[in-house]
Amino acid sequence: MKTERTDILIIGAGPAGSVAAAMLRQQGRKVLIVEREQFPRFSIGESLLPQSMEYIQAAGLLQDVVEAGFQYKNGAAFVRGERTTEFDFRDKFSPGWGTTYQVQRADFDHVLAKGAERMGADVRYRHEVLSAEPGETPRVTVRSPEGEEYAIEADFMLDASGFGRLLPRLLKAFADGHPEVKLVLNEVLPRDLGPALDNGEVDVALTFPEREPGQRLYRALQREPLCAVLPTVHPQAQTAELDLAKLAGEPFITFPPATAPALHESVMDCCRQHGFAPSVRMETHLQQTIVNLVAEGLGVSLVPDSMRRMQLPGVAFRSIADSPQVEYGAAWSPHNDNPCLAAFLRSAGAV
Repeated sequence: MKTERTDILIIGAGPAGSVAAAMLRQQGRKVLIVEREQFPRFSIGESLLPQSMEYIQAAGLLQDVVEAGFQYKNGAAFVRGERTTEFDFRDKFSPGWGTTYQVQRADFDHVLAKGAERMGADVRYRHEVLSAEPGETPRVTVRSPEGEEYAIEADFMLDASGFGRLLPRLLKAFADGHPEVKLVLNEVLPRDLGPALDNGEVDVALTFPEREPGQRLYRALQREPLCAVLPTVHPQAQTAELDLAKLAGEPFITFPPATAPALHESVMDCCRQHGFAPSVRMETHLQQTIVNLVAEGLGVSLVPDSMRRMQLPGVAFRSIADSPQVEYGAAWSPHNDNPCLAAFLRSAGAV
């Protein structure tokens, strides 16, 4: 199999991948982007916020976006019945952009990708990543539009393929490739997964990394930030990005440290970084229960960003400035001899 070498490998030519590629090219890095789709490709429209322009400008892509002729936008209006509320982005107290654009994502993404190409990035459309091997020298196996498979090694690999549902994607990829294997799902608290892996009750776990390396093997698969979950009537629920320090003294709903030590440590560290220790009103084990308790107005909490998908009435999920990243991965016992385990791990590396 042919192997290519590059400084930076980026998976995905969407806005994150293209902006990152342009910034890296400004630093003289050799950048290769592999994108599964052919651009322009359909994606739902996007209402940009002014802060986006800061990143586009820093990447050297501002002129590309301006010349694309997207709809100019300097604010937003909300209408409910006879009530109307308007916001002018230029009416603010901090420096920076006060205007932006309403864009068609298919065109917008293509404009950014072409801009990255103009700056010297190698963008390859319809090149699909089949498997990935993380490590000091990341390596991926890629299939070209002609069906040829080849490998790429890089000094650094950036996954900009977009936030996805990790567990459903893993299971679908494995089930499609191994229809003869029966998958049995068990929802277990992270604290109970270790013994279940050791005694063979569970073959592989999707969980947080262990705080102290043990006998089990682990492979990181995804990272995401924390977000705040608030009752919709909470004053801070009206902000787009939350200053977490404003929740100091609020009653927090969280979970016992032993339930998920790595996640608990991330939540506590996030609060400490913003100058306070959370005042815990009650604890429960499941993240879904935490969100439901917040919906009842019993307190506030910090949860992984993927919990936004609950879309529960009565709660508002808000991004946190400078949030730490929460890591998930696959854990398994080195003594597990299930022949399906290796195939599942290979499939997980490709998702």
